[in-house]
Amino acid sequence: PPWTPIIYYRFSCYNPLVDAIESTSLHNVPENINRYLLRAVEIYVAYTPDSAVTYAKMGKFVLFGFIENPYPRRWKGTKINANEGRFGVSDIELPSNVGEFIMDRARLAAEKTKQISEKQRVRITETYRKDMDRAADSETIRAMTHDVLLFGDSAFEATQGENEEST
Repeated sequence: PPWTPIIYYRFSCYNPLVDAIESTSLHNVPENINRYLLRAVEIYVAYTPDSAVTYAKMGKFVLFGFIENPYPRRWKGTKINANEGRFGVSDIELPSNVGEFIMDRARLAAEKTKQISEKQRVRITETYRKDMDRAADSETIRAMTHDVLLFGDSAFEATQGENEEST
């Protein structure tokens, strides 16, 4: 079969655990970073002639899957070891460009959110208003709260459509 050659490559999978950011000294962090880290779902694939990586994000659960990872030692404490049945060590080290990659993905998510139609925004608002208690206890509101605590009112501006004003 056409996929057979892939089994000859070394595959490794890494799972850095993510959670809310409560404070940061960085100046280029997107104002929706906590909504992205805690709620976003996406898959992204990148490759070079020598390596390939898949990035799968499902809420707080993040996976980086490599075919021929050129720098495995830079992923300390994050490798999934299926034989030992463990993952999610709290003392981790990641390559420096992983943080910038995740922030770029958060910025892209904010831009996509700004493109949501007015009709869809009304539906979202109506859904929250139908059950305010449930909405207040949702993970989405918790993530938004972390962004507001970190960035103030600019957290709202990060994902507002062009015709919206903050309230």
